[in-house]
Amino acid sequence: MIKTKVFRKYLSIGTLFLLIFIFLGFFFNHFIIETLKPKREMLPPLFFAKLVDKLGGEDKVRGIQELKEIHDKGPLPHLILIDKNGIILTEPSPYTPELSWKDILKPDLPYQYTEVPLIQLKFKNSKEFPSHGPPPSRLFGFGPKGPPPPEERKAYLVRLSSPIEYYLLIVPTPHRPPFDKDETDWIGLISFSTLIISLILGVGVTITFVYNSVKNGVEQADSVIDELRRGNLKARFVIKRSDEFGQAMKRFNVMADEIETLVNNLRDSQQAKSKLLQELAHDLRTPVASLKSFLETLHLKGNLLNESVKEEFLELSLKEVDYFGKLVEDLLFLTQMDTPSYNQKNKPVNLIEVLKEEAQDCLRRYELNDKKVKLNIVVDKIDSNDKSLWIDGDPHILKRLFRNAFENAFSFANSQVAITVNSDQKNIAIQIEDDGPGFPTEVLDTFGKKRVSRKLDSQQKGRISLGLGGVVMNKICESYLGTLNVYNKIDSDEHTKGAGLKITFPQKSIS
Repeated sequence: MIKTKVFRKYLSIGTLFLLIFIFLGFFFNHFIIETLKPKREMLPPLFFAKLVDKLGGEDKVRGIQELKEIHDKGPLPHLILIDKNGIILTEPSPYTPELSWKDILKPDLPYQYTEVPLIQLKFKNSKEFPSHGPPPSRLFGFGPKGPPPPEERKAYLVRLSSPIEYYLLIVPTPHRPPFDKDETDWIGLISFSTLIISLILGVGVTITFVYNSVKNGVEQADSVIDELRRGNLKARFVIKRSDEFGQAMKRFNVMADEIETLVNNLRDSQQAKSKLLQELAHDLRTPVASLKSFLETLHLKGNLLNESVKEEFLELSLKEVDYFGKLVEDLLFLTQMDTPSYNQKNKPVNLIEVLKEEAQDCLRRYELNDKKVKLNIVVDKIDSNDKSLWIDGDPHILKRLFRNAFENAFSFANSQVAITVNSDQKNIAIQIEDDGPGFPTEVLDTFGKKRVSRKLDSQQKGRISLGLGGVVMNKICESYLGTLNVYNKIDSDEHTKGAGLKITFPQKSIS
């Protein structure tokens, strides 16, 4: 069974073309034969009767002889002169029939005639005088072999104009083949040549159609590829067919879409990276200049400063070093994430275990700094090993995501951090909330984006931040097709009761 649409299409079209040209060859051959076949038409019987009267006068036999001499080489029916008693007056010949005079209907007046069926006449060679017409011509040897439906051939009996009662019997010429024996050779050659030419034309038209169809597809492919080469990433095939060529065009368009998306992402990533590097280079000058200033002051004037000023300078220097270290670490991480060759070491990861581990580590760090914070973890599943709470990912990257989230929550919390995990058939949602002062409005608007410059905010307890922590978290969520949102908890009096962060992963990522 033929399953390819292209083969079925071209096979059907080729067969149709061949049949059309074969039938055209049949009809053309028939037209040629009918055109070349000699036409023998019977002239009106009165025409011959009047000619015999004019040429012979009273001697009708002489008139018939002169008429035969005139038409010696032309088609002429057999003319037989009969008297009123049915006696044949012309010389007998193989074409002279035996008459049953009494059974023949005779005309009464001059130049009247009656029809006499050949079946009433008896010829010595009856095969040369069939009572029916010749069989039809056959195309390329095909067609009915027998005679056509009966078409009775007739003779005519005409009364001549003379004092003596004479009758002229006009017998049509016996049936002969339409072509002589010598002519049948080139007639057969014409038939064979017509058939061969029809087949050649049919095959030629089929090949031309297939060639033009493939050529148009190749030219369209060349045009699309040239447009892509010139940088027009929007160039696509215009698909007007559903066969294998059409399916290939669809796959090419899908590939072109993916290439366009990849190129645009690389271009955007390159532009964003370039912009980020420019901003970071600018921001790195400030901590380096501050740290240099503190160290130079301590080195040159350390003996002149009291202990409280020295302690303050050292504390500010450590903050600059911490800021500088975290900035470099975040920058390296973002650079790795944006590199096309970067491969995550994905494997099934239990989100609950990662959450609990990072939350407990962060809690212990803050307890060592004499900060008491209560940690509350709520999971909507009784069994934390439920596969719906697992995700295919890189454990190191996921730990980095939750570590940044917990550091923000614990650093601003007054007494409590709550973690809630919910899952359904579509998503896994993780909410991390604290009871601190909440996010400033500008942070809510810019969280996850690069800030223009670093900021030291007393409301955020003197922390220096460039916002790269949020950028890192947002980048990780995007790599897993997830989302990151921040918000403030508001009570009924519209007072801020704390900050919240929600991370959502699609369930389809779960193994």
